[in-house]
Amino acid sequence: MPVLALLSAVFVVGFEQLVQWQYGLTGIIGLLLLTIGIKAKEPTSLLEALRAPSRTAGLAGRIAGRRRTHYIEEWASVLAGDPEHGVTLSPLRRQYYALGFVCAAVRMRLHDLLGGFWTPVDWTISTRQRSNFFIASGVGVQVVMIQLHDGLYVLCTDGLGWAAGCGIALRLLVGWLRQVRGIELAAVDRPDADDE
Repeated sequence: MPVLALLSAVFVVGFEQLVQWQYGLTGIIGLLLLTIGIKAKEPTSLLEALRAPSRTAGLAGRIAGRRRTHYIEEWASVLAGDPEHGVTLSPLRRQYYALGFVCAAVRMRLHDLLGGFWTPVDWTISTRQRSNFFIASGVGVQVVMIQLHDGLYVLCTDGLGWAAGCGIALRLLVGWLRQVRGIELAAVDRPDADDE
């Protein structure tokens, strides 16, 4: 009996680590919700066992929020398969899909909740002047901190290298954030000296 308990614990922990590695935190949350949903009412018949993924997909629809209620019908049709064309899903595959729907719903809800935090970041990196001010401020704060903590000698010898590295890192961060957020800087038309 202890060997069976040990093997089942190893399997459960291994499966949990696999889900966390594949889907991250949302996968763990989805697995937790799925486990709670199944434990709340054990299926007593084959028909109820087949309804469990549908209940999980309904839970995913509620997690996704009111703006995405159209996904509930779409997810239900995916779980139903297409019996006319010979496409039927096994109960394990249906439960796997339902778990995926829960993970997607959690990610959608987190995107909705955290979307407002990108507004100041987008505002900062949308123009060259603001992003340069952000980079210069970061380097300036580092220079002041080095000078206050270690003195002028360390600032002039080792600190300038650290400040330059900080500036390069912040510049790369701004460029990467512009690429991730899809922000392109507008071209600046400068009048030629001949036109004046």
